[in-house]
Amino acid sequence: MSNGFAPIVYWFPGVKSVPDAYKARFTDPVTGNDKFSAARDAKGPVDGERGIMISPFDGCVVMYNEDRQRWDEIEEGVWLGADCEAEPEAFRLDTDFSGVAVKMADGHYWELPIANPLVGTCSLPLWHRLNKHRQWEVEVQAEYRGLSQRAADISQDLIRQLAETGSPNVELDDDRLRGIIVDALKLNYNITLEELSALRVFSPDTYWPALSAILDWDTQMEILQAEDSEASALDPFTDPGNTGSTADGEKE
Repeated sequence: MSNGFAPIVYWFPGVKSVPDAYKARFTDPVTGNDKFSAARDAKGPVDGERGIMISPFDGCVVMYNEDRQRWDEIEEGVWLGADCEAEPEAFRLDTDFSGVAVKMADGHYWELPIANPLVGTCSLPLWHRLNKHRQWEVEVQAEYRGLSQRAADISQDLIRQLAETGSPNVELDDDRLRGIIVDALKLNYNITLEELSALRVFSPDTYWPALSAILDWDTQMEILQAEDSEASALDPFTDPGNTGSTADGEKE
């Protein structure tokens, strides 16, 4: 991003340098070089205080604008300002993890990759490998396997709930939901949990649509229904023409 209003800024009042805990946010993870726009001795959301204002995007206008920004104090002496007009494209990485565009609580559509390895639509990078039976299998590449395993675990939890109660319990632990949503978004966007919070991306109504996209739950359900149909076709007791046996072992 360049020559525009910074979509996200941090403000550290009363200090002359960025605290060590936050320096990595302003470093390019690929090159290791500094990548930011900053203003020294900048006014911020606390009257009478001045400090460093910095954005993890270079070439941006960095300034305090109370009419345009929403500010959160995310910890003592650390403020995060979100441009209320910022759109997802301002954070977009040069990656192409295709998936599903989901309307989040900020009113914008964010593209979430499909991370569930149990469905054929998984958009994480894959390897093809031979197993011991000389059959080809797909395997999620190592860098993305943690995310795919979490997606598989949640999918299997929902499948168990479906079998036990007749419906998946979408009221999973909120931190677990937010965690996988954030990590999926990070594949396509230069963003953090705290920044997504400042942008007001999350609400109770957004968790299931976002999770459903990451799991491709519709395809998962189609797979389950196909498996159920196949099992029913092999089960003689589901055939009305086969009376089966009574509890006493006699034909009805």
